[in-house]
Amino acid sequence: MGNVRLYGSTSGYTELAAPAVAPDGVLTLPAVAGTLATTADIPAAGLIHINTTTFSAVSSVSINSAFSSDYTNYALRIGDLVTAGGANLHFNYRASGVDNTDAYPRELFLTQNGTIVNSRNDVAAAGYLTSAATDSFTYAVDAEIHSPYLSTPTTILSRSSGSDANGLMQNSVCTRHGVAASYDGITIYIASGSMTGSVSIYGYSKGA
Repeated sequence: MGNVRLYGSTSGYTELAAPAVAPDGVLTLPAVAGTLATTADIPAAGLIHINTTTFSAVSSVSINSAFSSDYTNYALRIGDLVTAGGANLHFNYRASGVDNTDAYPRELFLTQNGTIVNSRNDVAAAGYLTSAATDSFTYAVDAEIHSPYLSTPTTILSRSSGSDANGLMQNSVCTRHGVAASYDGITIYIASGSMTGSVSIYGYSKGA
């Protein structure tokens, strides 16, 4: 243990030398009359883990109490996603355990080996996370969710990639949910068939 310095507000500090004998590394504080002052907690920086949910051979997975006033923006990560049925992967926001299926304007770009093979701009009852999934196609999906808990329109930007015998498949999707409501959860589902993988949600720290 090194020396301990006790700082005053204007009078500099007093340094206490650590003992040279056992028990070196122990700082003893007064048991009754003394006061120990600490600095305020400093918020952690970067991504703060909120939830990880694994799923196997299911058609949907719902995560409640994921969004709150603690964070404004969120990151969603889906790993080792394998689908059966060759269908699209969608999402709905949730409030108090109930999915919202109001119109989700969305724009999709799907590329294979760097070539756009599908693009569309439509309005549907759910947003896209990844499209044109293929049987035994292993995907990784990253999404940025903007202000889901605030009562404002919400945007989610999703990117995914994977590969099978036919090459590399990549998606880029922007979905804007125009309903100015607060959501605390999300449902991820496959249009038909089943899916296996894990999903993690992180909050972006607001800083100090």
